[in-house]
Amino acid sequence: MHENPTSLPASTATILNVIADPNSTTQSVAHALEVLHESQATNEYAAFWAAIANDPRFDIKRRRIAVLELFTRHFKPGMTFQDIGLMLEHPTWADRRYCLSADFGAPPPGGGSDDEWLGVCLLFDHHDCPVVWFSYTRKVEGDMRGIFDCLKGEPSDPVVCDLRVTGITLEEPLYSSIHEVQWHIISARTNYILKER
Repeated sequence: MHENPTSLPASTATILNVIADPNSTTQSVAHALEVLHESQATNEYAAFWAAIANDPRFDIKRRRIAVLELFTRHFKPGMTFQDIGLMLEHPTWADRRYCLSADFGAPPPGGGSDDEWLGVCLLFDHHDCPVVWFSYTRKVEGDMRGIFDCLKGEPSDPVVCDLRVTGITLEEPLYSSIHEVQWHIISARTNYILKER
């Protein structure tokens, strides 16, 4: 079990300990997340979620949920790719082989019409690969590879690492139906959920 990640009240610390325990049942984690969401407070460190997302002791679904929580609870529009890379703590869930740009299809909802996009697969698992889409406004030569290096915490061009992220769009990793995609959209304009069929 992880130690108390902040100086939280005992009840919140207990909830986080349930989430941080790889042996917790799916039902107990779902309940703990529900209670955490109801509190509407973000008192835990981003490192709490990064540790779970990067830990192979957790199943893929739990790790995907940790990435979703990390971004929805700690990402702020205007952060640089370097800021995000530091927050992710060398993400083991991101694989350069599954890095996408919006050139390969329609960009996800939530960005401006002039935005550039970088998509990173969230723990590829056979045919299943929810994507985290980063939108940013400035095109830089060779930026996709450099941006990925920044996100992984690897050395990269400072100009690329200093690009500001205008928003993040995440495919919901818990699908209620194969015909429905749920998006979490976090941008300067909004933080909301959009369902598409």
